[in-house]
Amino acid sequence: LEVVREGSWRLSQWHAAQLSRLGAVSAAPNDPLWTVIQEGGPFHARVIQPGDPGTYAGLLRYIGRLEATGRGDGAAALRLRYAKQLESLK
Repeated sequence: LEVVREGSWRLSQWHAAQLSRLGAVSAAPNDPLWTVIQEGGPFHARVIQPGDPGTYAGLLRYIGRLEATGRGDGAAALRLRYAKQLESLK
């Protein structure tokens, strides 16, 4: 129990320090994780069908960005996940 308490305290201190760093560059520092959660999750997770919060055109731009920034493995995973939907766009 003491190990869990210590770990929780350390994580809490680290989190507070990170938000403090954000406060130095932003008038309203928010935890980026909670921002993403409030927006409905990561962009690609919101793309289910045309008309949903994300769009397939946006998904293609996102995949292109992943590839352009050295994250081709993530782009490939998304291409596999949405293969049927992406094929229907051709």
